[in-house]
Amino acid sequence: MVAATKGKRIILCLLLAALLMAFASPAAAEADLAQLVKDVEPAVLFIVMYDRDGDQYGLGSGFFISPEGEFLTNRHVLKDAFSAVAVSPSGRKYPVTKVVAIHPEADIVKATVGNVIEPVPFLRISRDEVVKGQRIFVFGNPKGLSFTVSDGIVSGFRKIGSFGEVFQMTAPISPGSSGGPVVNAAGEVVGVSVGHRAEGQNLNFAVRAKAIDEMVTPSGGPLVLNPPGDGQKRKVPGQPPKRPTEDPKRYMFVASYPEYDTYIDLSTLMLVHNKDTDKYRVEFWVKSSYKPAGKARMIETQAKQGRGEKFFNFSATLTHIRFTPDAGKFSLLRLIHYDDRGKIIEAVDFKGLPLREETPPPGSLIEKAIGLAVWIIKEYPEAVSIVEE
Repeated sequence: MVAATKGKRIILCLLLAALLMAFASPAAAEADLAQLVKDVEPAVLFIVMYDRDGDQYGLGSGFFISPEGEFLTNRHVLKDAFSAVAVSPSGRKYPVTKVVAIHPEADIVKATVGNVIEPVPFLRISRDEVVKGQRIFVFGNPKGLSFTVSDGIVSGFRKIGSFGEVFQMTAPISPGSSGGPVVNAAGEVVGVSVGHRAEGQNLNFAVRAKAIDEMVTPSGGPLVLNPPGDGQKRKVPGQPPKRPTEDPKRYMFVASYPEYDTYIDLSTLMLVHNKDTDKYRVEFWVKSSYKPAGKARMIETQAKQGRGEKFFNFSATLTHIRFTPDAGKFSLLRLIHYDDRGKIIEAVDFKGLPLREETPPPGSLIEKAIGLAVWIIKEYPEAVSIVEE
């Protein structure tokens, strides 16, 4: 009888303990998540990108990985920035100074900030691979809503174009989340948010943490950013500049002729991917700066053609070129003539007309410019804008 009573008491205690755990677990889980946010968020960054005029043109996310101020973000976040500022949750602003490492394929970079007076909070990188079904937490700044956290699970693994090797997750992200940390339940980084597909649901992607160990120093050394508010405006990729300049960082020399010197405007060089055909094309602007001999010859030619005096003062010409590698052919999209003051005096847009595709004549300026553009894309992909259409 005593043994039976003891047995009943043990069973009753076990049932009571199970009930207590069942009621306590939601509160405990909530407390664990609150602690996770408290531990991770101080290392998360809100990144603001500026153009040459000091105008803000984009937002992104990042996170510190060392007490000295090294941080990770996506390559596409900083690629077109003339300058950038990283803001911490406390409101502290750090100027982004340089990109010190990039990944050959994945959309991820390591950069540094200045004005680090004392060690900053940072996140540790997990050495464990994520598995399908694993719960993860995403920190970032979607649509500029600073320091947002969401959760979900790892739902698959993919290899997607310029993103590289990624995992798919159900945790929602939006533009502005790019570069934010994806962490496990221990608060360790297992990935870096990289993008999403708007045409579906829960199609969100992150670069796997193993890519961090595969980053290398950019060819030519670290890429230095400018102090915020310094310099002139950097143009939107694919758009012509308002007026030609001689900025050596922006233009790459193609060829010199008696009449003019020719350069590629690097800020306009882009690789356009057509998702329907899965084919690529190259687009860029070529600048030709006329020499006095070139102007004299142009004046003589135009006078014979009976053209007005306003066309005689060309200082530079910009030509928008499209090249299709698969076909090996090019076409001209736009032509703009500038005077000595940078004012447009003639502009021709061929886009509304049937475009004539031609093979670049051997040894021609067009062939040299296209060859240089393709070489830049192969050797310095980080300098090229990739556009999906």
